[in-house]
Amino acid sequence: MLDFQISRKASPATDLNYFMYTSFNGPERKDNLETFLNIYYESLREVLESGGTKAEFTSQELREEYHKKNLFGLIMAMMVVPVVVSQAADVIDLDNTTEGEHETFVEYLREKMLKQLDSNPLMRPRFISIFDEMLEHGVIS
Repeated sequence: MLDFQISRKASPATDLNYFMYTSFNGPERKDNLETFLNIYYESLREVLESGGTKAEFTSQELREEYHKKNLFGLIMAMMVVPVVVSQAADVIDLDNTTEGEHETFVEYLREKMLKQLDSNPLMRPRFISIFDEMLEHGVIS
């Protein structure tokens, strides 16, 4: 798996959080998390070993790091999920903002998001599952 969306030197757990919380609905993510993390770890380990390098962390350490980076997943989900689940007519137009409109634009975004929570059947369950997991893992209280 190659991910060029957010290229940077960081923990693979941040990429996993981004992927898991922006790409999956709650039941798919939660019910399959162990499988996803195992597949990711084994694939990474095999690639590293074929290149003559050992993984610098264990599968268990990856799981622990994944949960430590859940706040990153939450923040990314709050920014990306509304775009991913939006209908074409609801997509926020970022090209038509000008300097000095930031307060007005933030209010526009807020109103649009609140409206989508009521009108888009995909958004509310997605966010509820994310917030439930964040509560469960102690990321938010």
